[in-house]
Amino acid sequence: MRTRRLYLNRLDQAREPDDVVVVIDVLRSFTTAAYAFAAGAPTIYPVDSIAGAFRLQRGLPAAVTSGAVGGGDPIPGFDFGNSPSALHGI
Repeated sequence: MRTRRLYLNRLDQAREPDDVVVVIDVLRSFTTAAYAFAAGAPTIYPVDSIAGAFRLQRGLPAAVTSGAVGGGDPIPGFDFGNSPSALHGI
């Protein structure tokens, strides 16, 4: 896979795009994880799907779930959304 860094202020606006851009937003997730650790979480298990989270939770009954779907809405059935402020002070 080839990657490259582009700067918005250096793009040629006259050219038609011929590439695909993938943006991964991890800032909120990592901030939420930091709040969870600060609140006393001994371990965080990242998962790749909602179903995977529920499978893991069945094996760890004392686990707390946190996450959101695209757009930031909390996942139904999870204990917390993906907001660091939701974990503040727990």
